[in-house]
Amino acid sequence: MPAQPKTQFKKATKEAVELERHSDGFLIKLYIDFSKKPARLKCGFSIIDSILSSIPYFKIDIKIPKQTAKDEEVVRNVGYALGEAMRKLWDKRKGKVNGISIHSDGRAMCMFAIKIRKEPGEANLQIIGAPERGFSTDRFFIFFEGFAEGMQAEVNMTANLTKEKSQLGLISKTLADSLKQILG
Repeated sequence: MPAQPKTQFKKATKEAVELERHSDGFLIKLYIDFSKKPARLKCGFSIIDSILSSIPYFKIDIKIPKQTAKDEEVVRNVGYALGEAMRKLWDKRKGKVNGISIHSDGRAMCMFAIKIRKEPGEANLQIIGAPERGFSTDRFFIFFEGFAEGMQAEVNMTANLTKEKSQLGLISKTLADSLKQILG
């Protein structure tokens, strides 16, 4: 039986968190900075790279130098690591408990509601419509389940999407605004 993933925080301030999450099958290095610097993501999972690299307000740097585990395990742990980093920022900044954001471009709509909890978190996600080609809803859900658990938050998302690439940007902006509300 493989070892349970472990997280080691390298740095944690009000402005930045650096951590490593690892097991026998992967190593994830994550750095997040509460600034407007561009993200440098190379998770290797296009849906996650697309969503996270479009998030304003945060500089997120994720590296996965080692991966022998199944893709789903790595996707879940990338979400978990990002959730842990956001929770650590929230703890340091003494942020708000709730963050709700809704965005629409006239054709599509996305809503994120995030509520910090004391017990393990959960994700409730709903995608309506046909997302763009190559959009893996399975990985999307797995990522946000890990994110909710790591952040110890209830994450609710509803998206009414079309087949346009800009829809990932809509999801990113809505998620980022919810996180910014929580972090202050």
